[in-house]
Amino acid sequence: MDRLSFDFVVVGAGSAGCAVASRISELLPASVALIEAGPDTTHGRVSDDKGLRGLIWKYDWGFKSEPSTVFGRRIRLPRGKLVGGSSAINLGLAIRPPKEDFLKWPQNLWSWEAVLPWFRRIETDLNFENDFHGSNGPIRIAREPKERWVDIQRAFFDTCIGQGAAIIPDLNNSSSCGIGACPLNSLAGIRASIADGYLTPSRRKAVTMFPNAEVGVVITENGVAKGVMVRDHDGRSFRIDARHAVVLAAGAIGSPALLLRSGIGPADHLEDVDVRVVSDLPGVGRGIQDHPCLTVTLALKEGVGQEDDPLFQTMLLASSGVGSDPGAFDLHLLPRSSSPRTKNIPPRQLACFLFIALMSPEARGQIQLQSVAPDVPPRIDPNYLGEYADAERMLVGLEMARRIVAAPNLRRLVDFEVSPGLGLKRESSREDLGRFVGSYYHLVGGCRLGPANQTASVVDEHLRVLGVKNLYVADASVMPEIPRANTHLSAVMIGERCANFLSTASA
Repeated sequence: MDRLSFDFVVVGAGSAGCAVASRISELLPASVALIEAGPDTTHGRVSDDKGLRGLIWKYDWGFKSEPSTVFGRRIRLPRGKLVGGSSAINLGLAIRPPKEDFLKWPQNLWSWEAVLPWFRRIETDLNFENDFHGSNGPIRIAREPKERWVDIQRAFFDTCIGQGAAIIPDLNNSSSCGIGACPLNSLAGIRASIADGYLTPSRRKAVTMFPNAEVGVVITENGVAKGVMVRDHDGRSFRIDARHAVVLAAGAIGSPALLLRSGIGPADHLEDVDVRVVSDLPGVGRGIQDHPCLTVTLALKEGVGQEDDPLFQTMLLASSGVGSDPGAFDLHLLPRSSSPRTKNIPPRQLACFLFIALMSPEARGQIQLQSVAPDVPPRIDPNYLGEYADAERMLVGLEMARRIVAAPNLRRLVDFEVSPGLGLKRESSREDLGRFVGSYYHLVGGCRLGPANQTASVVDEHLRVLGVKNLYVADASVMPEIPRANTHLSAVMIGERCANFLSTASA
């Protein structure tokens, strides 16, 4: 069996993994292996809409949730399986969490004041030059000016203002309810994956890429991570040793599953699936969260919209008024512009979509193995609508969305509601809502960051796996609480911080 050796081994070339590998190679005179289960393809660059749907399914892991105990359905959970990870197949929104969200993170190293410099480091913001934004980072962020908004986006914005919403000049520097222009990491209609910024040709010279290579287990000896076992596209197995550290950046599903396959996790579950216990770490795979999302499909009147309209230009941050902090925003209302032909719509008309996402869900779920084989997906139960309050707040959001659509500015553009239909209303049950709910694609939490004396913790403040030396996790799975934002930028920030921790420890 072939055996290779590097100073650092990074598993997963997604949002966090590309940042970890690239920055380590800059900060240290070290060899870095970056392992990705999918291909190294130039298809990280696609137009906002054309070809995106095919790209999602072509380079997707194919994960689905377990059947819901509330509403019985399984829900698709797309995750990018290529260099660039989910950043290469997402919809290009580049949104930071509000600063208050970090009060729920360990305050020594992960307070808002501690993470803000790293958010600034990763971006080049083309619209703002101030203490909240960066001007020399790998990710370019911009907002479409109002004069370039398409009709449906302008009408949504104007209607929200007319119904009392405040204007937010910068959604990445606000904790308030209101509406503003979407920050996007797409320019001139082109989405850029994380690989475009962090794995440029000059940066790749310091990183050895292993595409189409799936990691089966982390190899540990006497409580120390020594490397990983890898299988390539042709089914050949080989070992890659790490002289200094192994970093798991395999994503919110991949990282906890890999720890479990390696014998690191709840001992009772590992014994049930015949995995030798290396470290009894009860928090692995437990306490996951996602943003549940309800999609309202609207038929546009004939002649409204073009198939190649920009997808996103505006977003409303809204409060359902339900819960312990009724003034804080807990909903995203996000209009997607006109789309190609949709079923149940007359042939000469297009559709648009209004996404209603619950940004602070109370329900938590878990990830467990169903087999030790790497090609068998884990059991994923996000427990959507597992708490009654989650359903109540989403139904308030639906009522809010319909009130916006019924206003004159949008009424002149929208013909009728296709789905979910007027049978779903404010008084509907969780089960009824569950017929239509899906994912906003922001799973977090299976390897949570926290103090060693808390049962739920998997990694410490430096992202080190508790009880196993030289093993780190750096991706969305370490988030102790789901942020009220799309998780891409936060995952990149975590990757940047991991590289900094590693460079400091190796200095």
